[in-house]
Amino acid sequence: MTSRTILRGHSASPGLAAGIAFWVVENSHATPRRRISRAEVSSEMGRLRAAARSASEELNALSGKLSSRQTAGFRDIFSAYTLILHDPAVLSRIEERIRRDRICADWAAEDIYNNVAAAFSRMKNRHLAARREDVEDVKRFLLDHLSPESRRGPGSGVAQGLPRSPFIAVAHELTPAQTAALLPSRVVGMVTRLGGRTSHVAIMAREIGIPHVFGLKAEQLGMIRNEDRLLVDGAAGKLFVNPAAGYARKFERRVTAVKRMQKEERKDDSLPVRTRDGAEISLRANIETDQDVHLSKSFGACGVGLFRTEYLYLRDTFPDEEALYRAYRGAARQAAPHPLHLRTMDLGGDKFLSAIEFPPDLNPMLGMRAIRLCLARPKLLLPQLRAACRANTLGNVRLCLPLVTAVEEVLEVRKHLDRAARNLAQRKIPHRVPPLGIMVEVPSVAIRIDRFLPHADFFSIGTNDLVQYTLAVSRTQESLAHLYQPFNPSILWLLARVAKFCSDARKPVSLCGEEAHNPLYIPFLLGIGIHDLSMAPPALPDIKKLIRGLDLPRCYAISRTMLELPTTFDVERYIRTEVYPMVKTIIPKHYSYIPLESEL
Repeated sequence: MTSRTILRGHSASPGLAAGIAFWVVENSHATPRRRISRAEVSSEMGRLRAAARSASEELNALSGKLSSRQTAGFRDIFSAYTLILHDPAVLSRIEERIRRDRICADWAAEDIYNNVAAAFSRMKNRHLAARREDVEDVKRFLLDHLSPESRRGPGSGVAQGLPRSPFIAVAHELTPAQTAALLPSRVVGMVTRLGGRTSHVAIMAREIGIPHVFGLKAEQLGMIRNEDRLLVDGAAGKLFVNPAAGYARKFERRVTAVKRMQKEERKDDSLPVRTRDGAEISLRANIETDQDVHLSKSFGACGVGLFRTEYLYLRDTFPDEEALYRAYRGAARQAAPHPLHLRTMDLGGDKFLSAIEFPPDLNPMLGMRAIRLCLARPKLLLPQLRAACRANTLGNVRLCLPLVTAVEEVLEVRKHLDRAARNLAQRKIPHRVPPLGIMVEVPSVAIRIDRFLPHADFFSIGTNDLVQYTLAVSRTQESLAHLYQPFNPSILWLLARVAKFCSDARKPVSLCGEEAHNPLYIPFLLGIGIHDLSMAPPALPDIKKLIRGLDLPRCYAISRTMLELPTTFDVERYIRTEVYPMVKTIIPKHYSYIPLESEL
């Protein structure tokens, strides 16, 4: 393509990027379908086990590449792949096919993984059906490591011949492995035909801060040639191909300005976060592993507002009390003197583990998950409680319960916590019982927050689940995205209610959902009295700069107005006309990737 063209897709990750086009081509080869003799069965079994080991090693290496680009939070993607790769039920089925049908390991593995993927794709539940993609990726890993003709791994071929100048990766589809293989290079953006806002690749792109546009038609992608000049507007879902020189220079100056402002903001990371009128606001980090604390501190986090401990279970081995204790203790020591909020594991829903047998459920998000699962199986809960007590020797650990729906659940956990402490005392193991809080994620808690106040030491609002459960809409269903409305008046009322009751009772309240790092939401949150926010570490600099430019009286006025408006449309119109212009003057670069500008 030689003349300027604008292609439109969908936003998977916001941001601006300029670079040359580089096509990522899948390294594919035909799977051997070879019959074997009885004497070859043993050697085929050996090939299968060796391939599984080497594939696991590559997954660990890819995870390390993610860490180097500050995406430690998504090592769980490859940890989950490792669990699938070593699932004993799947491996035994492959071995059975080799023995029974006398076929090579490649053929047997492909057939079994295809059957597993097909089983997931037939499931009515969208979260489980999405697991098909994970199974397909793991199948590619294993087959590549079984093949002597392979370049050793689905991601390894991508790294060949990468441009030395900044480039935009172009592909019909990118897998997490291919994306990880690109990370050490000068990739600055991604453009694909297939994908989605909730895909693994989209999540990785958002975490490392590069734009990703998906949903382009095959014929549109076919117009792009290697070395074409591309400009990507991630939030608007736009791709400019071979733009005019003047437009390209203007766009690139904007990209440079964004990077310069980001660098300047990092200089203030260690300073206290106060509004213009002197109110101190606590900004903490959401993490998935104990190693992530160091990353959060580099962004100036004031402790950890949410440690998603379920990701400790998405590893090669199921963690016992000692493994949990080591992880909790390491995170607590790194976070000190600031607090570390440990959330007990939130498995179930859209995160499953083969080591735990879950009952069949067409709607697992409303089923056996989170604290329900732990209370139903005390052998899962007690090691977590004992590990938390042992890790709290510095006194900065806070224990938080996910998906609480009734006071009885809190009371039952307290009994188990007392039991755990007595057990440790009898064994003369040093410990300190941490404060016990709950997540506010369902309407039954938010509406009757007054009933929970006497039984919890602190409260943490999870807006992601609170919005979807209050409005009865899945936050991952693309066709219902317009109904997922954080600015819905009912949501605003619930947040204000929780904040007021907690303030009146002098109980700490924080917010750790997506809205904690939504600049358009911050004035409202400060105005209703929520002054403790937790978010992904890379989001901290922008929110710090924003808060330092706000004053509480203005935030009070904004929150009062928003609470009086009757419809979501009215609230969003107020945001566009009143809040957005104010916020943009404080952090102008943030809105280079917010598509709101196109609506004004």
